Amino acid sequence: MRRIALVLVSLFLSTSASAKILTFEYTGVINTLRETIGNASSHAVVSSNTIPGGVRVGDDFHGTFSLDTNSAMSMPNPTSAYYYNWSAQPALTSITLDKSGTTSATPNTAGSLYISHTSDSDHVSIAARFLHSSGVSGYQSLDFLFSGIDGKALTNLAVPTNFNVADWYTAEASSSWYTDNGYINMTGMLTKVNLVSAVPEPESYLMLLAGFALVSGVVARKKKQIC
Repeated sequence: MRRIALVLVSLFLSTSASAKILTFEYTGVINTLRETIGNASSHAVVSSNTIPGGVRVGDDFHGTFSLDTNSAMSMPNPTSAYYYNWSAQPALTSITLDKSGTTSATPNTAGSLYISHTSDSDHVSIAARFLHSSGVSGYQSLDFLFSGIDGKALTNLAVPTNFNVADWYTAEASSSWYTDNGYINMTGMLTKVNLVSAVPEPESYLMLLAGFALVSGVVARKKKQIC
């Protein structure tokens, strides 16, 4: 029975390793803020109260984003590809500004992933559009851009499962917070991007449940034989 249990656990872990949904946690520092109020032109600022709680250049931010490793590739060519089926996955895209504690979540279906890989350069662009949290008007855009200059950050056009900031020449995040009276655009340098969870496909759970049922059956038969 112990052997069966060990085999089942090993199978579950091996299937989990090829998980479909990967969630990453990121941290960064705001480098620039550009604010637009009413009909005025956009201008650089060092702080803004457009975002509830207010933010300043130098503030920290953090959040999460999720990618579906089985996303359908569209418009592929030898050096680039788009992925676009975020409506079919739980995209846990969010951003939190540490100073104000303001967070945006609940993404809508607008999201995309673009990957470019050549011998000279690599690029990964992740874009999301989502509504503000409850009680806050407007919506927000959130974009990530990873750029490499030597073509060594990526090995192919598959959905990345790792975003080690040290592997990229630049790793940036930008976000625009839109309200009824204007918007604030902020850009920041990403300081860390870590994989925090990998959600197995449903088949993995079914295999594990079937295995537990098998083990339970073996135990029940042994007890019956003893009695």
